[in-house]
Amino acid sequence: MNALRRAPRRAARITITAAVALVVASCGDDSSSPDDSGAATLLDVTLNIPQGDDCDNGSVAREFSALAGGRITITVTGPANRNVLVVLYAPDYTEQLGSAQSSQGTARLIVTVPTGGVHPLNVCELDGLATTVRLVVTQSVL
Repeated sequence: MNALRRAPRRAARITITAAVALVVASCGDDSSSPDDSGAATLLDVTLNIPQGDDCDNGSVAREFSALAGGRITITVTGPANRNVLVVLYAPDYTEQLGSAQSSQGTARLIVTVPTGGVHPLNVCELDGLATTVRLVVTQSVL
């Protein structure tokens, strides 16, 4: 009889442990890589930033189409000794949606876009040094 009473407790512990494991496994953060599973790649290009494009005097512009409400991840990867800035704008250029500055060669910006459409972005090197970077834009629809 004592063995029968213990069996339900073990089953309950297994169920609780499995539930906790599922909750922990589903937790994430916004430092995900640009190739997140389930994310669509909207743009993947190599940019040559010319000497003198120090953000006040120029930048390299690109654009991409995004769906409203989607989580956009913009990743710019380049040399660790360059100070790159990426700035994302609303489709009509009236609002800056976010910006990110590189650290150790990577700048990452994650933002949920409020409206769909063609979103412009600018990439520059803050010290005006010439460099080459890879720009990857992905979107996850939440």
